[in-house]
Amino acid sequence: MIKPAIKFFHSTLLLILIVSCTSPKESSEQADATDNMEHPMDESNEPLEQPETVFKADSLFRVQLSELFNHYNLLQKALVASDSKAVADAAKSMNTSHKKLDQKLLTGDALHEWVGFSGVMEAALTNLSSDPSLSEQRKAFSGVTDQMYRYIRAFGLSGTTAYYAYCPMALNNKGAYWLTDAREVRNPYFGDQMLKCGSLRQQLN
Repeated sequence: MIKPAIKFFHSTLLLILIVSCTSPKESSEQADATDNMEHPMDESNEPLEQPETVFKADSLFRVQLSELFNHYNLLQKALVASDSKAVADAAKSMNTSHKKLDQKLLTGDALHEWVGFSGVMEAALTNLSSDPSLSEQRKAFSGVTDQMYRYIRAFGLSGTTAYYAYCPMALNNKGAYWLTDAREVRNPYFGDQMLKCGSLRQQLN
């Protein structure tokens, strides 16, 4: 009798987690058609906050930062797919791209800001690429995201848009953010388990 009770508890807990990440509108849509599960509310055209960049960085530096963001996207998509080897490979590639960013293009306060950020990013990427555990990779990814967000907010991107998303249940309910190049929720902290848990918060250019 103990095993059925345990299974019932696990099933109930998973149901609670899924419900907590589903809005009333989404619940109604899911009842109408399975197809609607592919269209979360955050893919609507409702306006998002668009904070301005802090510094007017050199255009070439913003191009380089956009390339780094492309590598970041490969990293977060590997986490969505729950592919730990692809995560490690993407983290290594991102670290290589990060080292190519030319700080000589920055001056004054912008340079000071960069110097304070860059070492933290390199350490986070090194940790992420060296740990084979998907759960630990996701923890490290949160730190990488924090730094990537600071980069974009400080210096801006060139010719691309980043969306800043949040899941309150990530990392054992501590909550965590991620960035994506698409206006949709695909949760890198849960993957298929709760793919659409979260909401878009900001649009960054």
